[in-house]
Amino acid sequence: QFTLRLDRQITDMNTSLQGYNSERLRREAHSIKGGAANLSARPLARAASALEDLVRKEASEAEIFLALQKIIRESQRLRNYLPAISSSAES
Repeated sequence: QFTLRLDRQITDMNTSLQGYNSERLRREAHSIKGGAANLSARPLARAASALEDLVRKEASEAEIFLALQKIIRESQRLRNYLPAISSSAES
């Protein structure tokens, strides 16, 4: 399930940020972007794309941290939204 994988990816990204493993950060952001796009979760896909771009441009750790916080917020919004669409589909 996407949200379970997303939790793992966010944990991995936090760990990668602490050790500044830029390749792993970029790879996880890219993966989240693709998964979110498949679900039409555009705000999450945009947040992941922004983080991916920051890593590619070698932005500061503070900028990357803020972008990761945005991904966390958008992932929570998605988690809040998914039960709502599941229950409406069952009706």
